[in-house]
Amino acid sequence: MKKPQNLEELLKYNSLAKSYFNNIPEYVKEEISKRDDKINSFEIMCNYIDKYTEGDN
Repeated sequence: MKKPQNLEELLKYNSLAKSYFNNIPEYVKEEISKRDDKINSFEIMCNYIDKYTEGDN
């Protein structure tokens, strides 16, 4: 399988990424979706999630 080119492809072909994405707060989904073209791996997606949820605890 080829490497995803963006968030949409990542979520379509990676069930772990999709499950993780579906369980994050809505405001984080919105922020991450704005960077769709920069997110092409689970690791990158997690880095963005960490960035936007920092301080939420």
